[in-house]
Amino acid sequence: MSCCTKPSLIPPQYDDKVLEIAGVTKIMAEGCIMACNKIGFSARQIAQAEELTIRLRESMHMQVDGEPWVQPDSLVHIRHHSSCTCLVPLSKKATRRLNAK
Repeated sequence: MSCCTKPSLIPPQYDDKVLEIAGVTKIMAEGCIMACNKIGFSARQIAQAEELTIRLRESMHMQVDGEPWVQPDSLVHIRHHSSCTCLVPLSKKATRRLNAK
C-alpha cells in the first residue's frame, strides 16, 4: 500500500475474526465512544488485521475489550482468540409481548 492510497476496509462484524484498529485523540474520548455513540461520537477506524504487534517506546493508555490501563514500554502482540455471544436486554415492547403469551 502506498502512502497516498486509502486502505479498503470491510464492514466490521463480530464473527469475522478481524481486529478493528481505531484511534482516538484523548483518553476521555474512548469512554464517550462507548457511552455516547448514540449522540454522534465515534472513533476513527485506522486499519483491520488478523493479528497485530505494537512496539511501545513509552507508556501509553490502552484498552482491549475491557477496562483501560497504562501499558509500560513493551512489545504488545494482539490476535483473535475466540468469540462469545453477548446477551442484551430485550426492549420493553418485546418484554410485553413475551409476558402476554
